[in-house]
Amino acid sequence: MSDPAMKSVSSRLAEQDDDLVCYRFRCTTIAFARFADLQAAEDPAPQSPGSFWSELKEVFFPPSPPTVPVVRVPPGARLLLMDIPEALRESFGVGRIEEVSLAQVNENDTVRDAVRFSNGCELLVTSLHAGQRVRVLSVTTDDAAPASEMHVHG
Repeated sequence: MSDPAMKSVSSRLAEQDDDLVCYRFRCTTIAFARFADLQAAEDPAPQSPGSFWSELKEVFFPPSPPTVPVVRVPPGARLLLMDIPEALRESFGVGRIEEVSLAQVNENDTVRDAVRFSNGCELLVTSLHAGQRVRVLSVTTDDAAPASEMHVHG
C-alpha cells in the first residue's frame, strides 16, 4: 500500500489464500480489503437489548461503524484478479480472470501499487473497479522487482 491517502487507514498484511475485494475507502481511494472484514462491518454481531437509557443513547449517538482495514500486499505477491470489466479486458488483451503480480511503479515521482499482467501491462490498484474480487495466491517476495519505469495505465 503505497498510496499516500491511505496512511491514516488501519492496515494488515496479506496472507496466502486471503479472499480480498477492491474496496473504496472513506478517503475515496480504491485498495484491497478482506472480504470477511467487509462482511463483519456490514453485519455487526447482534447485541443483547440494553436498558432504556442505553438504547436511547444509541438512537441519538449511534456507535461508529467498524473500520475495515486495508490489506497491504507486498511487491511480487501473486494474485488471482477476477471480475475484470470488459473495457479493461479489451484494452489490456486479458481475460475475465487473470493471474497477476503486485508491482510498485513510479508515477509522477510517487511510488504506487499496480497489478502486472502476464503480458507486461500494468494497472494501478487505485484504477481497479470497486467490487472486483482478488485471491492471494502467494505473498512471497523473492522475485520482487524495484519500482518499474514501464508505461502504466490508470
